[in-house]
Amino acid sequence: MAAINFPFGASATRRAPDADELANGFGCGPADKELFDWLSWWFSGQIDGVIEGAGLTTDDADLQQLLKAIQRLARGMAAVYATPGTFNWVCPAGVSRVSVEGWAGSGGGGGSGTSASSAGSAGGGPGYFKGWYDVTPGVTYTVTIGAGGAGGVGGASPTSGAAGGTTSFSSFATATGGGAGIAGNGSIQLTQAAGGTASGGLINHPGRTGGLAVAISTTILHAVGGGGFASSNNFVQATGGSNNGLAGGIFGGGNGGVLGGNGGAGWPGFLSLEY
Repeated sequence: MAAINFPFGASATRRAPDADELANGFGCGPADKELFDWLSWWFSGQIDGVIEGAGLTTDDADLQQLLKAIQRLARGMAAVYATPGTFNWVCPAGVSRVSVEGWAGSGGGGGSGTSASSAGSAGGGPGYFKGWYDVTPGVTYTVTIGAGGAGGVGGASPTSGAAGGTTSFSSFATATGGGAGIAGNGSIQLTQAAGGTASGGLINHPGRTGGLAVAISTTILHAVGGGGFASSNNFVQATGGSNNGLAGGIFGGGNGGVLGGNGGAGWPGFLSLEY
């Protein structure tokens, strides 16, 4: 039953307390060792179950192991995915329900032309979901993390940015990436990048649209990237000359480039899984 070895509970013969002992206490006699061995066996099984339930391997020499197991179970287990790509999560034994939240990748800002007043629009913010899902131990579930969109290239023939990639947890929930910022050439780009969307979560939150540049006299304020749920604000940029847009802040789209500058890259997707 248990892998813990109590030196005083090693006899082959053990018995549970009878009804009279449970009601009236234990007398003295040769049966005491059998009863004590049963209690040792029972307690060792309970302790070993807690340790293994926390994902640890029982070690008789580690006197802190039960404490470690309780601390680990109290704070829960988690898997975090912050790198774009596709991954496999295998549901551990004893786990039947998980909490998952995910952000898609944010859009990259548009590049800008070199002529006067050229400014690209900013990338859109990512879709976000959070939900609780029933899972089966031993089954493999696919996790996909969307990349942040690349910023557009500035110059005589500027290019638009790229949209952010999709983040998903198996077939349960999906968040789409923020839209691409559009290049501006000869004027301020007035087309805003769309925010991403989400589905399948108990909470589904869309990303914000990307911002537009503003001209104030000879100064141009860069288009600021759209944010997602719980995102940090992108920095506002002001310039009187060529300047690259800043990359998106946490879960934010990239700023647009100005007067020949490149657009900023969008923030990549993210997913956390707790059980």
